[in-house]
Amino acid sequence: MTDGTPHPVFSITVQRQPDQVALVHCRGRLVNDSTEILSSGVQPLFPECRRVLLDLTELNHINSKGVGALVTLHFAAKAAGSNLELVNLSQHVRHVLGVTRLLGFFTVVGENPANPT
Repeated sequence: MTDGTPHPVFSITVQRQPDQVALVHCRGRLVNDSTEILSSGVQPLFPECRRVLLDLTELNHINSKGVGALVTLHFAAKAAGSNLELVNLSQHVRHVLGVTRLLGFFTVVGENPANPT
């Protein structure tokens, strides 16, 4: 938001792309109650999209409940015959997934050039 109002705790924007692909831009803090925003916005995409990419470029914080939401979405995608992929992990998100030993659990594609691997 450019008008000076603060960003909501968490928000998503969904862009449908050709070939049954959806790109979901995540912004803010994926914590506690905000995980429902992610789940309710992404889970309905799985039956109709073979790939769902979560762009985490603007996700600046995630806690254990947020990580749990990502894991739940991963299994929901698999059950629906879809793939959930994480794109452009911030340093913080990469660190949290690394500490929890879940970084290798997810399919990670694309890198944010500001965050070295």
